[in-house]
Amino acid sequence: MNPETLHQLAQKYWKGTCTDREEQMLLEYVRDAENLSPELEPLRAYAGFLDAERSEVSLGDEFDQQFMAKIKEPNPVRRLNSAWLGRAAAAVALVVGFSWGFYEYSNRNAQVIEDEFVDTYEDPEIAYMEVKKALMKVSSKMNSGMKHTRIMVNFHQSQKELTKH
Repeated sequence: MNPETLHQLAQKYWKGTCTDREEQMLLEYVRDAENLSPELEPLRAYAGFLDAERSEVSLGDEFDQQFMAKIKEPNPVRRLNSAWLGRAAAAVALVVGFSWGFYEYSNRNAQVIEDEFVDTYEDPEIAYMEVKKALMKVSSKMNSGMKHTRIMVNFHQSQKELTKH
């Protein structure tokens, strides 16, 4: 290849305007040439790099055929898995069963409370004693809950003291 044509091809290559055929001709010449000008030396290194990469990464001749065969395979028909359907039905049955059980349990407790405190007292003393009994029961439940808050208050106060130091 004459030097003028080589120089023009190199200029087109560096600008990115050469065709694939021109690029291939230039790289083949650079690969095989013994005496290259200093401006074309980077192209020789690049051509060597491309050769090394092509030899390392090769998909093989039958890759395209296998790829196209995979694309053309019909999609399998998906069917519902009966095991999955059974599991879903069991989960729904459990949720419904627990909900029904909770509803029945809470209604039974409401009935017990209604039966325990009857509001038909003619004697005010007896009514007062029943109200007092009911309030003591509620108070005992609240006081047992307050024990936990006292522990947390003590913990919070101890934490404040530690952060002061």
